[in-house]
Amino acid sequence: MYKAKVLWVENDINLPEMQNFKALVESKNNVELVPFTNSTEACQYLENNIELLSGAILDMESFPSAEHQIENPGSFNQVTNKLNELKNRNELEYFVFSGKGKYSRDQNFESVYNCKIFDKNHEIVKAISYVGIIVERHNSYKIKKRFAEAFSIFDTEWQGEKVLPIQFEPKLV
Repeated sequence: MYKAKVLWVENDINLPEMQNFKALVESKNNVELVPFTNSTEACQYLENNIELLSGAILDMESFPSAEHQIENPGSFNQVTNKLNELKNRNELEYFVFSGKGKYSRDQNFESVYNCKIFDKNHEIVKAISYVGIIVERHNSYKIKKRFAEAFSIFDTEWQGEKVLPIQFEPKLV
């Protein structure tokens, strides 16, 4: 069965509660989270693989790069700018999953940033469910789910090698 891929930018990925969140998201929504701790590496991944994704979960303040381990709201802007730049290749819906209450308490957040926000401390169940919602709304996912048999070619191996590399999947859609 096809598993959707969802970009996840979170600087605290290795914390037990974030590993628990990851396991719950993946099991409840039949998705694979593609985690990054900083916006630079996430943007590089988007540049090369955006067609393989069906959504994104972003931290409002993550690390700008592997070298700069200080949380920064500019990291969120870097990733959303990249998503907007690449939307002609694959438009992804995203939401913010933040532990900073100042963002989730902001009444204007959703209209200003054009995305939902969930508080890591109080809205984990809602965030997990919302991953499923954004994936189900994604057009490529709908096609891949409806024609799952055609896409099974990407899971097929012959002599230990994939018959068709996953990079060709977007061309089939």
